[in-house]
Amino acid sequence: MGNYNFHKDLEVEEKNKTFICEFLGEKGYTILEDRNDYQYDLLVEKNGKQFKVELKEDFKAEETGNVAVEFHSRGKPSGISKTKAQYYVYTVHLKEKIEIVIASTRNLRYFFRESFDYRTVVGGDDGSYTKMYLIDYNTFKKLGKVYGTVND
Repeated sequence: MGNYNFHKDLEVEEKNKTFICEFLGEKGYTILEDRNDYQYDLLVEKNGKQFKVELKEDFKAEETGNVAVEFHSRGKPSGISKTKAQYYVYTVHLKEKIEIVIASTRNLRYFFRESFDYRTVVGGDDGSYTKMYLIDYNTFKKLGKVYGTVND
């Protein structure tokens, strides 16, 4: 769960990265590079094609009905605005299961540019003034695909 504490959230992020790397490995992907910068999180390969991937985790989707997609933090564009990733891989924690949803960055950017079916909120760590798009979880799944479900 988001702790609004950078160091605690970093620990949660590392656990999610390990989980997703194992999940992608089971789906036939090879992890080529694990980056720790703001361009993307993983470089993966399958069937000779390479993909840059951004990893995200949402613990409140069941409670709120939404998924949060960051676009601005600490006075600068961030997240979906800056990533070089071609895909977002979301680990979405629901009451009795975890869903892995993969959506193309292109589809998400198009949606936020052309649709009004979302809202903008400010949150995050103290002082970060992180701006996020909140998108209905069912709409989010339609923009991507549920690639797996894990019982919690």
